Amino acid sequence: MIEVVDRNHWMRTLGMGLAALSVASVLHENGAGWPTWLIMGINAFVWPHVGWQLARRSRDPLRMEFRNLMLDSAIGGAWIAVMQLNLVPSALLAAMLTIDRIAVAGMRFYLRTLAVMVST
Repeated sequence: MIEVVDRNHWMRTLGMGLAALSVASVLHENGAGWPTWLIMGINAFVWPHVGWQLARRSRDPLRMEFRNLMLDSAIGGAWIAVMQLNLVPSALLAAMLTIDRIAVAGMRFYLRTLAVMVST
């Protein structure tokens, strides 16, 4: 169980860091204020490690990791909204989340996370 959590930690860290690049390009283009930049920085560089610790310290690490993945989808949907559906960065972020969810747990889990992403 812990191996899955550790593997996902590195993928989450890489994914959040890469996603931050596309989000940052739109934030810069739209002239976003410092609070938005701060939230993006925390999301990209702090959340992956917080999620990892939450899962590692949980009684059921796998279940907590799936919750973290659901939260990642909600966060991704929120960033797509913040980017005002800017086509290329939004499509990139949605594609990253889609591929990751299908790879981790298959189509059924992806459909659940898609609903969370869209509803955010």
